[in-house]
Amino acid sequence: MANNDKTDGIGSNLLFLMKTPKWTNVRKKMTPAFSSGKLKLMLKLMLEGGEQLVEYVNEMTKHNRILEAREICAKFTTNTITSTSFGLEANCFNEENSPFRVVARRLYNWKMTWHAIQTTCFFLAPKLVKLFHMKFVDTFSSNFFRNVFWKTMNERMHQKVIRNDLLDILIEMRKQDEVENVDSLEGDILVAQAAQFFVAGFETTSSTMSFALLELAQRPDIQTKLRKEITHTKKMYGSFSYESLQAMEYLENTILETLRKYPIIPFLDRRCTKRYKIPGHDLVLEKGDMIFIPTMGIHNDPNYYPDPKQFDPDRFNKKSLEKRHNMTYLPFGDGPRKCIGKRFALLNAKSGLAHLLSNYEVRICDRTEKHMKLDPKGFSLQPNKGIYLEFVKTNE
Repeated sequence: MANNDKTDGIGSNLLFLMKTPKWTNVRKKMTPAFSSGKLKLMLKLMLEGGEQLVEYVNEMTKHNRILEAREICAKFTTNTITSTSFGLEANCFNEENSPFRVVARRLYNWKMTWHAIQTTCFFLAPKLVKLFHMKFVDTFSSNFFRNVFWKTMNERMHQKVIRNDLLDILIEMRKQDEVENVDSLEGDILVAQAAQFFVAGFETTSSTMSFALLELAQRPDIQTKLRKEITHTKKMYGSFSYESLQAMEYLENTILETLRKYPIIPFLDRRCTKRYKIPGHDLVLEKGDMIFIPTMGIHNDPNYYPDPKQFDPDRFNKKSLEKRHNMTYLPFGDGPRKCIGKRFALLNAKSGLAHLLSNYEVRICDRTEKHMKLDPKGFSLQPNKGIYLEFVKTNE
C-alpha cells in the first residue's frame, strides 16, 4: 500500500497506511486505547446508540415494515463511532444529511469513479498515488475532520469534561507524554487517529451487521436460536453490559461467520521484509516484494470450510476452531499489523445486533434480492443494491 504525506495529511497518517518506523511509534501509543478497561467505558456510548437504533426502527415501522438494512446500520455505526471518537452526537437518525453522514457517504461511495480508482491505487498501484497526487481522504473530508477535532478538543480541555471516549484518551496521552518528556502525537497525526475510528469503523461494522441480518432473515432457525441466547443472557445479567455481551457466544460466532462469508476487505496486502523461500516450492520472495493474500478465497475454500456457501455460526464454536488452522480466518488480518480496532468493532456490532434482535424479527420480503450481487468497483465488500428486509416486532 502507499501513502502521500504532502497532499494527504489525514489519509497518510491512518495506521493502516502508515509505514515503519512511524507506524511502530503510533501503534504503540494507540494500543492502550483498545484495552478491556477502555472498551468497557466506551460501551456506555455504544449502548446509547443501540437504544436510539431501536427507537428509530420503532418509528420507521409505524409506516412501513420493509426497511433497507444497510442504511439503518450505517446510521447506527456513524452515530456510535462519532460519539466514541469525536465525542459528538452525529444525530443521523433524526437528520438525513447530518454532516458526519455526508462525509461517511463520500468516503465509501464507489459510484464516484475517480474516488474508487484512487482508493484502489493505494493498495494495488502505489506508484500512481504519488505520480497523480492521489488522496485516500479527500480535501473536503480532511478539513471537516480537522475542524471538528480541534474545536472539540479545545472545548473539552477548557471545560474539563470527562466523557470516556477516544478524545479523552488522546488528551490524557498528550499530558502523559509531557510528564515523561517524550515526543507526543501532534497535528494531522493526532487528528488522523480520531478519523481512523471513523474511516475504518463505520462502514466495516455497518456492512457486517447488515450482511448478518440478511443471513438471519434467510435462516430463521439460526435467528431464533440467537434471539433466545440474547434474551436469556440479558435477563441473567439484568441488562446489556460488557459482561453480558461477552457472554453471548452464539452472537459472536454469528458475527464471525458473517465475516467469514463476507470479509469486508476481501484481500490483505503485505510487503516482504526479508528474503524468504516458500517451503516445498522454488518460489523465493525478495525483500520489498508485495504480497496479496486472497482473504475471500481462503474463507470460501471447502478444504477449510466445508460447504462454504452455507451460513453456519457453529463453524466458530470451540470444537470447530481446534480443528482448523488459525491462518484460514483473516477478516482482521494477523501479525503485528492486524486490525487494532478488532475488539471495538466486534463489541459495537454485538451491541447493535443484540438491541435489534431482542426487539425485532427480520424476514425476507419481496424486495430482498434472491441472489445478491456485490459492487465490483469498491475495495470493500458492498452489495450493488440495498438489503431490504421486513422488521417485525418480536411480541407481534
